[in-house]
Amino acid sequence: MFVSEVRFVEKIGGSALLVRIGDTVKAKFVDETPALKDVPRYVPRTPIKAVEVVATARISLAMGELPFEVSTPEFLDLEGKPIGKITVGIPVLISSNITNKGC
Repeated sequence: MFVSEVRFVEKIGGSALLVRIGDTVKAKFVDETPALKDVPRYVPRTPIKAVEVVATARISLAMGELPFEVSTPEFLDLEGKPIGKITVGIPVLISSNITNKGC
């Protein structure tokens, strides 16, 4: 078997695979002449079968690179005033500022 890298991009250009956030990429490789150590359950003196390797990856943002910032949520009463203590059975609003940092 071999190891290789595939580059993913969001704009066409070069020798990379065009993808978008949320896409699923599936790679399949069939080794027609595998080394014996790469053949699962190989029985000596029998024909060597091709080995198929399949991998799937979901395209998402890298950890720590979110396109937005979110402030710590705050509990408010129904008039929009901050609440210090939550009481079971009393409705509350949850408020947070979300800022789009863009990608």
